[in-house]
Amino acid sequence: MIADFYFFVVSIDHRTSSPNGTAFEGYLEGEFFHGADLLYALAVRKLKEDPDFFTAEKMAQISDEDIGEWLSISTNEERVVIYNPQERAELLRDLGEQLLQLGYKSSIELVNRSKGNVLRNEGTGLLQLLKNFKAYSDPVSKKSFLWIKFLMGRGLLDIQDSENLNVPVDNHLSRIALRTGIVTVKDKEIRDRLRQEQPFTVSEDLELREAIRNAFKEILNYKKLKFNELDDLFWVLGRTHCIHSKNPLCQDFDHNPECQLRVVLKVNCQQYCPLGSCCRGFKEIQYRELLEPNIRTFFY
Repeated sequence: MIADFYFFVVSIDHRTSSPNGTAFEGYLEGEFFHGADLLYALAVRKLKEDPDFFTAEKMAQISDEDIGEWLSISTNEERVVIYNPQERAELLRDLGEQLLQLGYKSSIELVNRSKGNVLRNEGTGLLQLLKNFKAYSDPVSKKSFLWIKFLMGRGLLDIQDSENLNVPVDNHLSRIALRTGIVTVKDKEIRDRLRQEQPFTVSEDLELREAIRNAFKEILNYKKLKFNELDDLFWVLGRTHCIHSKNPLCQDFDHNPECQLRVVLKVNCQQYCPLGSCCRGFKEIQYRELLEPNIRTFFY
């Protein structure tokens, strides 16, 4: 059940807020949630209400209206619905239908078939199997690595080829990689477009994110770090400090006492970014102003 819960929820874990500025956020049972946090909170609530909801049979039949009802929240006398519920319903239906066509009752069958491998010569590694599902077809495998990360964290997956693990590269990791100098974009025209938030094509985004994923792999190999811990640090940092703004919270800022970096990861980030000593953007404004590619895609 837990594997399926994450299999389906991760599949629709991409930009949740509307491009027109309507944020997907609000209070749920007295606690404030934003973006992906709200998505998962609503999913947990749904699981408690209906333990059989996250199954291939239910997902194969899910409607656009079902998504709008499930992934929405009332705030200030209006209803905020997750961005593009139609697309998310389509992705979920594809997952359910394909699992059923394969004769699988659960996504854990994919884990069993992979024998705990990310990649296999026979083409039955988890990354290779997941590519057959539309939601997991991202060539840079953001959602695939995220699902693997969740399964490993809950003891449902013991990876045999850990050398093939990598971080799930999303907008937060891309932004930090560009600002810190983990990846350097030599093309001035591309750098200018990043700063000005001009649209990127899918192929441009994939090329850049692949370079970023490869750079993070070098860090993992060199520092002998765990991919899940590195992802946790950079993802939370991107949401709390190195935010989507020309003025990220580098130093001397009003610190949020509930900052996830401090409360959840136990990183001392008061008044100073923990990457400040090794970040080019901390010292150079031309790096600090870099933003992730401006693109709308269900890949991340």
